[in-house]
Amino acid sequence: MNILYYLEYYPKLSESWIRSEIRQLRNEGHRVVVLAHKSPDSDVDDPANRSITLPSISFDGFKKFDPFSTAFRGWASSPLPTIDPRYHLYTLYHASHARSTLQSLPFEIEHIHGHFVTVPQICAQHLADTIGVPHTVMSHAADLYAANDAMPRQYLYKNCDRLLTISDYNREFMEEESREPINIEVLPACFDFETFTPSDGHDKGRLLTVARHTEKKGISYALEAISHLYDDYEVEYRLVSDGPLTEDLKKQARTLGIQDSVNFLGRISDEELHEELDAAELFVLPSVIAENGDRDGIPVAIKEAMAMKTPPITTTVSGIPELVDESCGYLVPPRDSEALADVLTVALDESHREKGEAARNRIETHNSDVVVPQLLDVFSKISTS
Repeated sequence: MNILYYLEYYPKLSESWIRSEIRQLRNEGHRVVVLAHKSPDSDVDDPANRSITLPSISFDGFKKFDPFSTAFRGWASSPLPTIDPRYHLYTLYHASHARSTLQSLPFEIEHIHGHFVTVPQICAQHLADTIGVPHTVMSHAADLYAANDAMPRQYLYKNCDRLLTISDYNREFMEEESREPINIEVLPACFDFETFTPSDGHDKGRLLTVARHTEKKGISYALEAISHLYDDYEVEYRLVSDGPLTEDLKKQARTLGIQDSVNFLGRISDEELHEELDAAELFVLPSVIAENGDRDGIPVAIKEAMAMKTPPITTTVSGIPELVDESCGYLVPPRDSEALADVLTVALDESHREKGEAARNRIETHNSDVVVPQLLDVFSKISTS
């Protein structure tokens, strides 16, 4: 199948599942072209991503619109779906230029797929309608809960050939918001499970968080919880990545007097990440619902920890309990550092062999070579319907 991935960014460090999807599609013999609205993330260190050799085109922002351009003239007489005027020109511009770009390909696109129910997917829908191919979109979390403008979602609920999402929690939100019946399939965000090979050599007392330093990750509650344990347990808390709250979190660690036990590692390579996940005794991600409504979906970082047999300690936010339960990890209420400290106390005193094995067994079905065939099945059903 010849597939166009229409995205806002590509590649983006925090969206590893998209790279996994595309790699697996190409491994299975499908041709994939990527069109992105914005420049690639230069910090992505992913040799496998560089193997995606088919064109990846970037539209750097919204350029000055020329109504007499060659790209636009083909659209002048075509009826366009009703859309909020604020987005009409923007989506028309990008969709028309995308159509011109596709004309240079040596094959015809058969399906358009995208991620996040946001404005770029309205462009993709215009393009799909014009060239006569199906269009599917997968939603995640920020596009549902942090985006104040529901117009793109409402438009896609009505016009997209098929919507997908990563959890039943999201599906229920979308069905309620749409105010009319919509067809939504639930598929997990995939990752490259086979690249995670645990050694079973976890370091006692080592705790790990892999997450952007933003409000919804709840890292401040982890620091508070660790401060409650400081006198009774010898722990080392390691944080991978960075973000707008990094300096605030460092200051909090100093204020709590635990700075000697907290290591901010910043961004690291995939190889180093695997080593950190393998060495950690427990993975900690105390996700919360942010003030603006943003929240995690089901973080891929939790899946990666589970693949390394490192049990997660996380919260009941959004779709996380659909993946993590007491058989393979620990759940606590959000924004409750005392409850988190209590669970850490229990977890640090336990053996994690059974939970670690259960975690790895559960997450195996999220491997890209399992999920991508399910995605292709959705594509095929739409094409034949």
